[in-house]
Amino acid sequence: MNITGERPLREFGKGLGAMVALSFAISVFLLVMYGGERSFGGLYGLAASILVGMTYGLSIGLLAWGAMLILARPLWQLHPLLRWAILILLFAIVGMAGSLLAVAIVKYVYPFQWSRPLVDIWLGSLRTSMSITIPMGVIFTVIESHRERLRHTEVQLRTKELERERAIKLATEAQLAALSARVEPHFLFNTLNTISSLIREDPARAERTIEQLSSLLRSSLDSTNTTTIPLEQELKLVASYLEIQATRFGGRLRFTLPPMPEREGVAVPPFSIQTLVENSVKYAVAPSREGAAIQVRLEWTGGSLVVEIEDDGPGFTPQQIPAGHGIDNLQGRLRSLFGAAASLEFVRAPGSMRVRMRVPA
Repeated sequence: MNITGERPLREFGKGLGAMVALSFAISVFLLVMYGGERSFGGLYGLAASILVGMTYGLSIGLLAWGAMLILARPLWQLHPLLRWAILILLFAIVGMAGSLLAVAIVKYVYPFQWSRPLVDIWLGSLRTSMSITIPMGVIFTVIESHRERLRHTEVQLRTKELERERAIKLATEAQLAALSARVEPHFLFNTLNTISSLIREDPARAERTIEQLSSLLRSSLDSTNTTTIPLEQELKLVASYLEIQATRFGGRLRFTLPPMPEREGVAVPPFSIQTLVENSVKYAVAPSREGAAIQVRLEWTGGSLVVEIEDDGPGFTPQQIPAGHGIDNLQGRLRSLFGAAASLEFVRAPGSMRVRMRVPA
């Protein structure tokens, strides 16, 4: 056992001293009570026996308490065999000193007519004192030792749990930062590539697209270093993105966006809906001469927000999602942020592809 700190030391000493005092007082009281009437007679003898027993118990218990407060720390630095040898000797000394103190109080303070010399009374009480003090001291020392070990173990477990939670939090934050860092440059690269092609083909439209990109960047700057953004902000980002892409694809890209939601306080990961819309542009619009139509719908159900992106392209399977990009990154962010409360669902049918994102609302 390793007692460290002022508070554990005092708790140990107080606990041991109080229990020794209480138990010894009760034991001595019971022993003395049986002989009380012979010593003092009648009800007076009963009261006197109680008073004498409590005097012995408190005298020895308080001395044990004080001794453990002073000696507990250095004793527990010793080898167990040496420690227990010293403890037994200490309890014997405490028992003798406490008995002497109790005899002196009873003989010279209480109104009892004890004619026998103090030393004779003290020597006569040592047998009873030693037979109770040493066993009770050992028992309660063992009990308090186990209690102290339990306290120490609980502190270690709480410390390890806090460290584990902190490590998980740091790992999650690092994972989210890494995923976001890969999403945002991917989107910007595609947007800048669109503007680059428009500069040669239609400078006026390129200028308008640059203005739209500036607006898009201003709204997306608010999401920097954040794990979630308001749904309204994400929808504005999606609208700017689709308008930019519509400039590139012309009539090949047709899209429908939901009205701004009336609900407030709903948050989604930044670039989450945009990632799903971009996926539709990549797999449905870009490969087709006729292009494709993209619809974004919102639905609140069961305490969750469901965002559905549907296109009329050929679709894809989850196995076709490239590792480390786009939807794969979004799945990782959803797991890190919401756990099982968020999900992505893929529904492929002839002539349509739907992706549903569910997040807590």
